[in-house]
Amino acid sequence: MKSSRIKILIVICGLLFSNGYSQNKYKTLNNSDIVEYRKKDGLPSNNFKNVVQTKDGYLWFSGPEGTFRFDGYDFAFIAEEYGIPEMQSIFYDADNNMLYFASPERFAVFNGTEFKTFDHSDGYKLRKNQGQIISFVKGDSKGRIWVGSYTPFTNKDFNGSLILFNDEKFTLFDSLSFPLDNAKSFIETPFGDLIFT
Repeated sequence: MKSSRIKILIVICGLLFSNGYSQNKYKTLNNSDIVEYRKKDGLPSNNFKNVVQTKDGYLWFSGPEGTFRFDGYDFAFIAEEYGIPEMQSIFYDADNNMLYFASPERFAVFNGTEFKTFDHSDGYKLRKNQGQIISFVKGDSKGRIWVGSYTPFTNKDFNGSLILFNDEKFTLFDSLSFPLDNAKSFIETPFGDLIFT
């Protein structure tokens, strides 16, 4: 009798222990599933800046620790898969099915099958400040792509910048050429004016 109680106790402890380390799943009031992913489930980072979903169903996550893709089951670092550096921010142009990625060192365009990368030698360059962080990659109604960056400093010597990507050419705006210190985001008015913050 004692040995059967011990076996039952071991089985119950085993079930409790395995549930404590399994993926968390929750139900909503409508009986929909909510699944929580953590590092032990393959989540590469929990520091995200933005998430986009492309037409093929993939979710793309970006943040200071890089960019990765989720197919509903597994997370994949695009840097490893496509041989590009980790990117801090991402923008999805759904009309043209194009993804745009930015890091302080590189800018990349993904058309769904291949990446095209740009670096300093192609004209993509931020102000040379230590600790620059990409704050956004965003498109406007004219199809132009804007990349904003910031640093923890806001004086004229140490600040972020703004880059325009248009017709595969880059234009840099910073405090030396434009009254802008750190670019955090922008909105577009109904008249097509851009207001940068």
